[in-house]
Amino acid sequence: MIKTTKIFILAIVAILSLNTSLYAEFFEKSKYIMPNENGAMIIFDSDYCHYCAKLKNDLENNPKLHKIAKQFRIYTINGGQNEQFVYGNESVSVSAQQLSRYYEVRGTPTIIVFDTNYNKMIRIPGYIQPHVISTILELTKKVSHNKLTPEQFSKELNKFNQH
Repeated sequence: MIKTTKIFILAIVAILSLNTSLYAEFFEKSKYIMPNENGAMIIFDSDYCHYCAKLKNDLENNPKLHKIAKQFRIYTINGGQNEQFVYGNESVSVSAQQLSRYYEVRGTPTIIVFDTNYNKMIRIPGYIQPHVISTILELTKKVSHNKLTPEQFSKELNKFNQH
């Protein structure tokens, strides 16, 4: 009985540590904000933001969104904090507050998606549904791989919004 209990407890600890490591790997913890070969997404959040938590949960648990999102670098930034980040092609040191002002963050969550060249593809104030974020990331990936121009990105997004 004791041996079975120990094995059960070890299994639970292993599962819990696996979930924690998946979270740590999904959201970038680096102070260097840079896109990968597909682009990047910054989520400006705050400590007590219900919709920020909902968005993070969607990114981790919605299968379609998770599949495309894990192909990007995703950063969460608390705009009220005074953390320093290295950002942009020139690797400029900026604070979270400076980035918040630069991207005109008025509330949380605010999502910024940019391509491999730090070109802002879209700024989304507030929470949006997982299928919309998936579409935005898929289109951004196409721009990053020169399969779509930024102008075509806008047209495709407008078509999507009309449905």
